[in-house]
Amino acid sequence: MPTYSSVAFGTCRLDLQTRELRCDGVLRSVAPKVFDLIALLVERYPRVVTKDELLNVLWPHQVVSEGAIARAVVQARKAVGDATLIRTVHSVGYRFVGELTPQGAASVQASASGKALRLGFLPIENRTGERQLDWIQLGLAALAIQSLESGARLAMASLQEILLALAPLPANAPLGDRVEAATRLLGLDGCMHATLRRQGANLWLDYHGQCSTLEGLTGSLCGDDPGELVQRMANDILASMHMGDGESTALVSRDPFINQAFARAAQMVAMHQFRAATKLLEVVTEFEPLSLPARLAHLRSLANLEDPSTDACAAAVIRLALERGDGRSQAQALHAAAQAHVLAERPGGLVIAAQQFETALQQAEPFGTEDWAIRLRVGYARTELLLGNFEQARALLEFAQSAYEASANHLQLAFAVDNRAWLEGECGEWLRAQDLLERALRTYRRLNLQSAVALTLMNLAVASMELGLLSRARDYASEGESLLDAVQQPHVAANIAECAACVYVVCGDARDIDRVLARLQPQHGADRASAKAQWHVARAMAARAHGDNEQARQYLLLALQMAQDAGSPMRQARRLQQLLALETAVGDPSPMQMAQEWARLLLGVFENAPLRAALVNSDAAACLATGNATAALQLLNQLLASAPEGLVKALARMEAGRLLLEENRPLDAQAMLRPLGPWLDEHPVARRLAARLKRLQHR
Repeated sequence: MPTYSSVAFGTCRLDLQTRELRCDGVLRSVAPKVFDLIALLVERYPRVVTKDELLNVLWPHQVVSEGAIARAVVQARKAVGDATLIRTVHSVGYRFVGELTPQGAASVQASASGKALRLGFLPIENRTGERQLDWIQLGLAALAIQSLESGARLAMASLQEILLALAPLPANAPLGDRVEAATRLLGLDGCMHATLRRQGANLWLDYHGQCSTLEGLTGSLCGDDPGELVQRMANDILASMHMGDGESTALVSRDPFINQAFARAAQMVAMHQFRAATKLLEVVTEFEPLSLPARLAHLRSLANLEDPSTDACAAAVIRLALERGDGRSQAQALHAAAQAHVLAERPGGLVIAAQQFETALQQAEPFGTEDWAIRLRVGYARTELLLGNFEQARALLEFAQSAYEASANHLQLAFAVDNRAWLEGECGEWLRAQDLLERALRTYRRLNLQSAVALTLMNLAVASMELGLLSRARDYASEGESLLDAVQQPHVAANIAECAACVYVVCGDARDIDRVLARLQPQHGADRASAKAQWHVARAMAARAHGDNEQARQYLLLALQMAQDAGSPMRQARRLQQLLALETAVGDPSPMQMAQEWARLLLGVFENAPLRAALVNSDAAACLATGNATAALQLLNQLLASAPEGLVKALARMEAGRLLLEENRPLDAQAMLRPLGPWLDEHPVARRLAARLKRLQHR
């Protein structure tokens, strides 16, 4: 039952408990199916009710033609006395367009604040004893979540989030412990739990709400198809919570085998098995090309695989969503398409991604701070960061962080904090980045998210290296290496490879880099022709560690060109720093001048303090190469006055200290080296300089 006992529209009043329709106070005689059709359209207002849903809800277990729908719609229009109240959406279905006034008390309140209830749906227990139905545990739960999140006043945690929340618990943990873990970690108002059992020839789906918020939300449904049972359950739950703007909960198909294929694919997506899920979803969408949930699920799988056909698929999903007035699906389709552009680093992809995120954000505005809308902002922030728009990225991440703190969604908060750490690192704020990474790491460890732990450890190794804590950087990198077998997603593997190589080139040796690449490359197919740019950077660091400077240069130039083609000034700046460091170490004038010119061109349109510091450092090296130590020292002092803390500044301080020692100015050299702090104990060049200074002081 919906949350109101009756509803008024125009001159009519529809009483859902007594099943009466009165117009101008006069009771109308309405056939049962016609009354059900009017009630369904009213309950789903203002959404479109598809023809498939009408057939599934009004004529379950019956084979009827679409003509039956058309005849019922004609009679419904006559019954309400105004044909314009029920609008035809050609080739899709029908929607109610009148102004509704719900009457009667709500049976379940959304929340005291009026915000959408945030609910989770636990994996469904298979109590039939039939192994062939084991797929329902995650597959049916995914179907239930997909159906329930269509309610405009109901926000559902994703199945992936639920699985992550339950991961630290043993498989046989009591229901109360599972509910407590999910609600505490994800900040949920409550959880739904369901079991599937067999009694005789029939299946029974028993469901009930957990937590006081969902008190009284319980039921048992009987049937022979698990998918159809989940649809009925979702309809009953949404009806109990309805606030006047519910939405269709029709299944993907009237064919139970197609529904099962969709459910199995949803299970694979939850387990990050995107390639297998995509193959199943291709079958589903071939049979049900007009199913938005199926098309959207297929699109997300393609995006996670960085498939080139993602854009075309997204355009088709957006057209379908536009036809149905579904802003949520439009926004989510744009998000998936943008994500694919960002992950794949395609030429011009970042600008396209930013435009898609901007449009998606507008479409998501009516949905406030639902989790998926906040994740959209985090994705947008990553794109703005890659485009070098640091303030815009910071504003988006601060909003996301604040929203997740308010909702107590600790899992998504950790992801937002992790992205905030990346931003702070790119701005040279390594201490702040380190604190944020350690905060995210604590959540990832608690949840046993091994892949996220591995990447965060490598990022912490980079932060520690930039702070001069080289022993700690090696420890973080070594621990991250121990978790590499848990890494499944190619973009995570590429990021880990780049981080590990950049750390080991400073505080390790060539064998360390070789070991990481040997473990990651076979699994993720990072061949030279198709690899992400991060792989090229990692190979460049390996070549440099082996002394093959020409090979290192070629890899860095390739990665730099990819960043330029993708339109990412931030990645260009980072890779130019690495190229300048290489050319400074090699000392060959011609390649160094080319790298310097490229850096100056970029700095003309994108100010980046670490890159400017690297450029000044290379200018100082050029002065030294011509014997002008005075000019070099002036440039280094200029760098030290303006550069952010980090590797470049530390190396500049070491070089300035060396020059001062060459000029026999030990007191000035001591003052120059003192701020190095931990670098003096851990960096080989700094240690040699400190030992030399000590010898001079003891003469």
